[in-house]
Amino acid sequence: MATCDPILYPFIETITLRFRTHRSGVWQNYKIWEVEDPFGSDIWRFAKYGEYPDETNPAYLSAGHTITMEKDQDCLDLNLNSDNDVIRFQTGTFKIIVTGTIRTFTGAAVGSDSSGIPSNNWFTGTMELVGSSREIIQGAWGNFAGAQDQFDLIVNAPSQILTCLVVMRVQNFKVVAGSYVSRTLKLSKKCIIESGAKLEIIVIEKTTTTAFDLLKIVGTLRLAKDFLPSANPLQVSAKVIQNNGLVEYVEDSESIGINNVDPASHPFDNFKDLSIIGSPITLTRPITVTGILKYVGTLARAGFLLNYHKGSTLEYAGTALQTVTLQEWDNKNCPKNVIFNNSNGVTIDDQRFLGEVGFPVQAETAKIKEGVVFIKPFEISPRIGTGNPASVWVDENNFAILDENDLVILTE
Repeated sequence: MATCDPILYPFIETITLRFRTHRSGVWQNYKIWEVEDPFGSDIWRFAKYGEYPDETNPAYLSAGHTITMEKDQDCLDLNLNSDNDVIRFQTGTFKIIVTGTIRTFTGAAVGSDSSGIPSNNWFTGTMELVGSSREIIQGAWGNFAGAQDQFDLIVNAPSQILTCLVVMRVQNFKVVAGSYVSRTLKLSKKCIIESGAKLEIIVIEKTTTTAFDLLKIVGTLRLAKDFLPSANPLQVSAKVIQNNGLVEYVEDSESIGINNVDPASHPFDNFKDLSIIGSPITLTRPITVTGILKYVGTLARAGFLLNYHKGSTLEYAGTALQTVTLQEWDNKNCPKNVIFNNSNGVTIDDQRFLGEVGFPVQAETAKIKEGVVFIKPFEISPRIGTGNPASVWVDENNFAILDENDLVILTE
């Protein structure tokens, strides 16, 4: 930790020091750094042996200097000067770990906010964002086209939310832990969301002339504008999509399959778990669900097929009374299992099948986890057993088996 020298400042317990470069070199070489006098106005001294920025110190990379790394390094805030068209940072196989904010600036450190970066390769290597919930940009972060396509960005902040209010341009992007929230992410190669992590975004698109290489979802991709309102439509543009996680469509009047903005894009048409939260969410192509379709909002299929794969489940989980429709559950391509999980109830006003096409429910199940299921046109008369009850209330340890004639409650 670089703090005030107790000999020079005996009455000061701890003051975080700011560092700036005064020449190019390796990060951990103290000879390339200057340290700001905490009590002077823009007074800097040469760093002493062993002094260089760590996770408690803001670091400023000054104009014309290129910094390299021989191991992973940390800093509190990372500030990059944008006055010269030179490589500013090369991490090689290592990474710079940032616990605070990132910023571009102009002039002598600490300088003024800069809105542009002149070079296409100003930062090569890897940056990892860690720490607590925060906005990661302090002041400005230049985003000229092509300027930031050479570095990889990793988010590793368990249980925290990192928010980016500007367009972020990277080569590869990965959320390892925690949540990353932004309007637009532009990348050229891979976007990966690990298990337990979340990316909340409006637009994921290319930085080059073609779609980016891969979107891999193991955690959660939340396509939403609730954190950062925007007029842009939801958009994904990837050549390959590996979807083994959860995708949430949150916005009203948005579409699934909207990544056809680039001819090289793969259709967004295969989902493990899918949450329909907005109303309506419109299909622009056929889609397949292999896991759970969580139904909170409404779906407009626009003539396209909603395919329930073997073992898939349709879960009604609205916050108001829901009515079963042919949009999410028809009798041509039926869900294999259904869960009613709505405390305000679900209405079924026509015959529905589970399992394979044309077969009433046999081995497949409809599980009433919470709430009342109203089966019309029968009178509302809750009962347990065989027959034609109009409504039922059972806990999650019981199952309801539906066919065209009756509703049977089986108690485990």
